[in-house]
Amino acid sequence: IKCNSVSKGIESLNHVETLLSKIGQLSITQPGLQISKLYPAVQFPVARGTTMIAPLIRWDHRESAFVCKYTWDETEKSGILNYKINLNDRDYKYIVGHCIDGRVLFPATGYLYLVWDLLCYLSHREMMDYSIEFEDVKFLRATTIAKGQSVTLLVMIQDVSGYFEILEGDTAVVTGYARTFNPTHKETIEEKTSTATIMKTKDFYKELRLRGYHYTGLFKSVLEARADGTHAKIQWKGNWVAFLDCLLQIGIIAVDTRSLMVPTAIEKISISPKAHLAMMEQEGEDIEFLTMRGNPDTNVSVCGGIVISNPRASIVGRRNPPGVPVLETYGFVPYFSDDKVSSLEAVRMCVQLALENAPTLAINVTEVYTQSRAVLAHLFGEAVADLPLVRSSLAVLTPALLEIENVTVKNEKLAEQSSTLFLITENKLADPQFMEDAQKCLTDSGFILMRESVGFKLENLKSIDDFHVLSKFTLEDEILILLQRKVKSLNEVPDIIAVDTTDLSWLTDLKQAVKLKPVILYAQNDSLSGIIGLVNCIRKEPKLQNVRCVFIDDPRAPKFALKDPLYKEQLNRGLAINVYKDGVWGSYRHALLRFPTVTSPVKNHCYANCGTRGDLSSMAWFSGALNENPNVDNVVKVSYSSLNFRDVMIATGRLSSDIMTQCRLEEECELGFEYTGITASGRRIMGMRKTGCLATMVDADPSLMWDIPDEWSLEEACTVPVVYLTVYMSFLKCANIRKGQSVLIHAGSGGVGLAAIQVALFRGLEVFTTVSTQEKKDFLLQRFPNLKEKNIGNSRSTSFEKMIMLATNGRGVDYVLNSLAEEKLQASVRCLAKGGHFLEIGKYDMSKNSQLALTLFQKGITFTSIMLDIMFHETPERKAGASKLLKEGIARGEVKPLYANVFNADELEKAVRYLAGGKHIGKVLLKIRENETDEETLPILNIPRVYCNPNQVCVIVGGLGGFGLELSDWLVIRGCRKLVLSSSRGITKPYQEHRIRYWLKKRYCGFDVDGFVVITGSGRTTEWRRTSAPRMSLQKRDVG
Repeated sequence: IKCNSVSKGIESLNHVETLLSKIGQLSITQPGLQISKLYPAVQFPVARGTTMIAPLIRWDHRESAFVCKYTWDETEKSGILNYKINLNDRDYKYIVGHCIDGRVLFPATGYLYLVWDLLCYLSHREMMDYSIEFEDVKFLRATTIAKGQSVTLLVMIQDVSGYFEILEGDTAVVTGYARTFNPTHKETIEEKTSTATIMKTKDFYKELRLRGYHYTGLFKSVLEARADGTHAKIQWKGNWVAFLDCLLQIGIIAVDTRSLMVPTAIEKISISPKAHLAMMEQEGEDIEFLTMRGNPDTNVSVCGGIVISNPRASIVGRRNPPGVPVLETYGFVPYFSDDKVSSLEAVRMCVQLALENAPTLAINVTEVYTQSRAVLAHLFGEAVADLPLVRSSLAVLTPALLEIENVTVKNEKLAEQSSTLFLITENKLADPQFMEDAQKCLTDSGFILMRESVGFKLENLKSIDDFHVLSKFTLEDEILILLQRKVKSLNEVPDIIAVDTTDLSWLTDLKQAVKLKPVILYAQNDSLSGIIGLVNCIRKEPKLQNVRCVFIDDPRAPKFALKDPLYKEQLNRGLAINVYKDGVWGSYRHALLRFPTVTSPVKNHCYANCGTRGDLSSMAWFSGALNENPNVDNVVKVSYSSLNFRDVMIATGRLSSDIMTQCRLEEECELGFEYTGITASGRRIMGMRKTGCLATMVDADPSLMWDIPDEWSLEEACTVPVVYLTVYMSFLKCANIRKGQSVLIHAGSGGVGLAAIQVALFRGLEVFTTVSTQEKKDFLLQRFPNLKEKNIGNSRSTSFEKMIMLATNGRGVDYVLNSLAEEKLQASVRCLAKGGHFLEIGKYDMSKNSQLALTLFQKGITFTSIMLDIMFHETPERKAGASKLLKEGIARGEVKPLYANVFNADELEKAVRYLAGGKHIGKVLLKIRENETDEETLPILNIPRVYCNPNQVCVIVGGLGGFGLELSDWLVIRGCRKLVLSSSRGITKPYQEHRIRYWLKKRYCGFDVDGFVVITGSGRTTEWRRTSAPRMSLQKRDVG
């Protein structure tokens, strides 16, 4: 017998209790000890009246136990602190005034205040005695705060480096560096003389409200500001967060946009509290303010003891304003159909089906991300946006760094999620662990949206015990299958009640039946029956979700009976609404009202654009401005237009339009910058423009236009300008490559990659390249016989670094033409030999401001960024120099057309999705005209769009009012260049002056004022009296 020592503990006079206590301790130390042998066998169920054991179990407080405690002292050592933000809290109640696009967002400056507060706490100092400096601040995502809900922000700061991170959950929200500093001198800037309009509070916030900023309370503290952001007066109300936010507001007002902009980064911001308050000025008895001065050349602004350097903001999409009608159609949609629908339409049908069967006001969507498919979760937000009261919470589970608007990206496991209504995934139904995790995270009536490849058959889907297969949607490039978790039921036989619109006696039976058991209402061969609306209303009543309906609108269907296989199989799916029409089961759904889909050839100017930024299904052709301005000098009828990755980035919303355009006029038509076509004189040309080349005709830039060799077709020529000019700018202007040197060219099967390999081999360089698939590798070996197979690596990992070092005996290559990102960019830099040259043509790491190890430059390497976009802003002489490089390359036979993937003009969305998938080889082209000499294009769907003839005069009576100014602005953007604004008093308000000065500054048109506002194309002074303005306009015979 093995004996264990047990502690004696507190002695008790009750020896029976002591004995039982020791036996209990023995049972804990010896799990195999069979205590049940000490008492008679227990028979279950126990008899009524048996004493309960639970009340006998309680904590023994006679002995003290050790408890781990996390004290405030430990917090100081860790540099970590949680902040719970609630709008009902007195300390954070003021944040309600930071309302942007209808949502209360936590202010960008509020994050900085939390870091400042934590540093003060850690150093045991008051905020007034703590001067702080922030550097390299990046705002990664916005935090929405709803009334009545709390948001917890975790602030972490490193003691030595000062690097800080602010997290919401497991997602980083803000990063940067913060440290204290000693303000030794007053910061000054060189002030610029400005004649910009000074706007008072009312006008200032009117302009911001038009852009989507609905500030109230402390965030409405700008007393006055110049329209160019060089001068402002800001009221001090004792709140640092609101005051700093007002400083950022000044920078927004000077930007030429009506889009919504949010802060994304601040290079440096320093705050000296004592110096700040010492510069306070007084206006009246109660208003204290400070003066802000800014210099747009240095992008630095100073206000009191605050200095802000290089703040940056980017454009984000806006929500549909409340009250805007949603135009929809209502029609029958089969549950299983092979008809192709868009991703958004499929998601809308899923949401409607879910709300029909599992009513809720909160839709939680979780998507398990896979790199092979585009994210769908954000489309659920769009589908819910049209539904009153219903709100969505969207999440994507992935370790990758993704940025998706209104979607939370989490690096978490599926098992950690809960209350999920929709789970989006690829086919993992055969994975037992996945199904177990799915069961845990889904609600009782939750759904799985499964994504399959085109061609998948439902017959191949294995039966799943716990789920019903409800519906199938066929998309352009995949198939969606919707499954619902089976709801536990008592298997009661339902009451069957026939709905008759002529005899309503069945209503009495229905009232009694719904109280006792499930009910199925059915209507057959009555096309006017309102059974669907009736059942939807009944199911909204408390405890009446047991009512379902069958609507049979097909004369060939058998008479309804539960045992009939046709009806039995459908009812087993558990759906609330079951409509049998035209031989298939389905239901009635609300779909967005679309424009007519009839395509036809056109002769006029049309351009391609995304109707809704980020939604590729809204890609369409729109009527263009050249239709109203036929006297353009260099019109080219486009035969082919090239799609480039920049166009995909703009269309999907991943690249802000303000990066590529300088004013709102260019935002109207911003896709495409490469084309081929025929001029009015019959020249076959290929060319480039900054924007607007994805069109049926373009206003060509003569400096970037080349004659097409006779042996090339227009299709072949369209693969040449952008890629070869990029290569020549890299290899000749920036690097000056020479025979015998070596070069690593990434993404060799892409357009730039193929052109670079062609030029490098032509000039006798040793070429190394990378591709992503075996198919692309075989293509390169077939196209370039001189390319060595051993010199082709993998672009989806960093294994190419080892390939380079082994092939060059550790030396590296002389040049790298890079388009890869993140760790693959870092590996590419390490591939350079001493004195090597790195040529960066990608934009991702530059937009993310990724860090580069300076130790690599000890080898004497050079790093150059090639931005072909900059060339569009150069002088004609500089453009001609670049154009000459391409012309000479064509002449010596160095430039060869590339392989092209051609789509017709009406396949616009398909072409963009194909390029976005990254599976293409060579270039992706859009075919606009069948033959070179055709006047008409291929059939396209042309959506009308209003434009003004710039030679005509538009007269607006009362044009200086609020609506008149906005109408004038709209006309100017749509091409109006001669505008007469009639007003009884003329310009009397600063906001009126601001709008007109704004148009002048952008050189949209000129104007003069004398009682009326008269805007002419030449800007010359003309005096018109009140009664003569209409008469003089009519004499021109060109009133619009």
